[in-house]
Amino acid sequence: MSEQLPKIYIVMKPAGPHDHDVASYAMAEDGHKLASYWSSSAGWARHDIGLTSNSKHDNYKEHYPDGYELVEVEDLTDAGYMAALEKNQALRKAHEESEEPFAVIEIQDKEESDD
Repeated sequence: MSEQLPKIYIVMKPAGPHDHDVASYAMAEDGHKLASYWSSSAGWARHDIGLTSNSKHDNYKEHYPDGYELVEVEDLTDAGYMAALEKNQALRKAHEESEEPFAVIEIQDKEESDD
């Protein structure tokens, strides 16, 4: 039985002043944010974050040198993604009083960003 590769969850959400703008981020299953990008469309977001290109894969390989699986999250209640998000928030809490930099996952909903 082969060992499963660790997952990197890719999330894309509408954002910004234009209806077609998309904010995307990649989060490792251990909760670390590995990349983010603001794109002009969903198609470009998939390219810019590395789902359909080699973009950002240097970041992914640095975190998981033995390989990884990219997973496009379409359901924000997906159990694997939710577990990674909980780990991200726990990492944030652990770093709150530290001077170490930490990338927190926070993408506003489109309605919130229009203010």
